[in-house]
Amino acid sequence: MRKTILLIFILFSSKNILAQDSLSLIFTGDIMGHESQLLSAKKGRIEFDYKPCFQYIKPLLLEADLTIGNLEVTLPGRKPYTGFMPVPIFRSPDAYADALKDAGFDILFNANNHANDGMRRGVRHTIDKLDQLQIHHSGTFKNKKEREDKYPLIVEKSGFTLAFLNYTFVGTNGIPTIKPSVINKSDTNQIKIDIEKTKRIKPDFIIAFLHWGKEHSLEISAKQKEQTAFLLKNGVDMIVGMHPHVVQPIEIIEYQTSKHLIAYSLGNFISNHTMPNADGGIMLKVLLKKDSNQKVEIAKAGYLPVWRYIEKKPKKSYFVIPIADYEQNPSNFPILNLTDDAALKSFAEIVRIRLNFPEWK
Repeated sequence: MRKTILLIFILFSSKNILAQDSLSLIFTGDIMGHESQLLSAKKGRIEFDYKPCFQYIKPLLLEADLTIGNLEVTLPGRKPYTGFMPVPIFRSPDAYADALKDAGFDILFNANNHANDGMRRGVRHTIDKLDQLQIHHSGTFKNKKEREDKYPLIVEKSGFTLAFLNYTFVGTNGIPTIKPSVINKSDTNQIKIDIEKTKRIKPDFIIAFLHWGKEHSLEISAKQKEQTAFLLKNGVDMIVGMHPHVVQPIEIIEYQTSKHLIAYSLGNFISNHTMPNADGGIMLKVLLKKDSNQKVEIAKAGYLPVWRYIEKKPKKSYFVIPIADYEQNPSNFPILNLTDDAALKSFAEIVRIRLNFPEWK
């Protein structure tokens, strides 16, 4: 059970006890499933265990009231399980979702370019598995009726009512959606309808979780800026982006009388990507607070850099390393050697230089 009382920092003030007027959120980057990750998690002929991947990051994920990620694999419920080769078709065993639940994930979004990798069965079984684990999810639906009934995703927590929107702005890699399944794709007319429906529900805060941008680009595209302006104009309070697999800027944008947080890409949470800047990412931590009029605003926001470590012996294994925790207490991470230490610090330095945004302290 998550702790209901936490120590938090409020902007320009000393530490305070988290009350019912505050809610903490953690957003993670892309959760990938390459072949080597599958082989690493395999424990027997049919058994898989991904839980060790998250053993070092789990305490941080459990601290948040809500932990939210992008599930960039499908769960078909049966073999074959596949990764990037020979073609990028991500089909992972149910054990992956079990490990994410155990690590503390409360919400997973499915609308991305790999949403159809498991075909219709993958769409349906992914939804069933997340429902079984009581993980909130959105972005993919078994049929139009389910989308009508369950979209937007409304999550109530500690007196807050949050609305989540989820779309892929980059398609589904040319794999068609098999009816009656529905994948939320970029359609400005539909998105506008969805936002109007969301506002009628009167949530405290509307968050758009988007799959967008150019892969491996450190820069924000003109299309991302255009889509941001469209979403803010129509009433979205905050935007979190995925897909580029590298960390992109975080901005505070003033629109009308409000300030909006836009995190264009959080990079990778866990993957086997070996391209420059793709061996890690950031987690975005946000503290929401109600003012005297019960209006919800962002009281504090910051990032937490994470690095993907690959242990080569005795067997290739994957771990998500919280960089700040490692820097403060390296003895708690005995798996890392001097070479790993240098790679982690190099990644952290690049992220910190590029991001003109506070690190969470």
